[in-house]
Amino acid sequence: WDDWLREPEQRKGRHIIRPEVCRTYHIGAKGVSNSQYSEYLTNIKLNDKFVNFLIVNMVYLQSDQWDIRYVKAIKKAPIVTTSTFSIDGPKEVRIIYDSLEGRSSSFVAIARWAGIMDNIKANVPRTAYKGIVSIWKDGIKLHITPADIN
Repeated sequence: WDDWLREPEQRKGRHIIRPEVCRTYHIGAKGVSNSQYSEYLTNIKLNDKFVNFLIVNMVYLQSDQWDIRYVKAIKKAPIVTTSTFSIDGPKEVRIIYDSLEGRSSSFVAIARWAGIMDNIKANVPRTAYKGIVSIWKDGIKLHITPADIN
C-alpha cells in the first residue's frame, strides 16, 4: 500500500503527514514483502490513549499552515552529522542528506545509521514529507532532511 501510494500517479504532487503514534498494527509474519521489514514492523506500539478527534482543532494540519509550522521548526533545529549527534546535545536536531543513496551522506546511509527503514520508492523515502523524515533517536527529535531545506 505505501509503495503504491508513493508512485507519482497517486501522489499527484501531494504529500502525506504521518502520525508519530502509529494507528495501524502489523499482524502478519509474511506478506508481499516476505517479511523484508519485520524487524521494524514487529515493534510498532498502538496508541493506548483515547483522543476525541471530533473536538480537536486540526486546522494547523492544513497544507498552508503545516508547511510553515513544520519547516520553520526544522530550520531552527541545529544541523549535526552522524558523527556529531549526541544525546547530551540539543533535544531537536537535523541531519542533511545530499542524495538518496550511494554516498556516506545519503538518505540510505543516514537511515541505516539511525536504525530506520532505508526504503525508497519513486524517489520518496518511506514516511517522508517533502523529503523530510522525522524520528526519535535516543530521546532526541531527529529530522533527516534533503539539502534544499535551508
